Amino acid sequence: MNVRFFALFAGVFCITLAVVTQGVLPFVEPSSRTTRVTSVVRTDFGQLKWTVAEATDYTEQQRRGRNIYLREGCWYCHSQFVRPVTGEIRRWGPVSEAGEYAYDVPHLLGTRRIGPD
Repeated sequence: MNVRFFALFAGVFCITLAVVTQGVLPFVEPSSRTTRVTSVVRTDFGQLKWTVAEATDYTEQQRRGRNIYLREGCWYCHSQFVRPVTGEIRRWGPVSEAGEYAYDVPHLLGTRRIGPD
């Protein structure tokens, strides 16, 4: 009986902890942390480099397109991120800068690259 009580308590505790961390804490986070962008980034070698892109908010049409992109799950395969590897600049344009994704919550950078970006 004592083991069952402990297991029940542990299960309820884990579920409560999951609900609080995944459901409550994201709403408590201040919005000022999500839109602040620095204009200087540090590269892998330690030099400071000014970013080229300025963060601007989306237009209404861009916002609707982004919502469709999220809803349809396109971001699972297509990451909207130009990587700094050979040939990407010629194929897809300039490499993505840090400030370009300031208004992307949630960000859509992705971790896998299955289809063309």
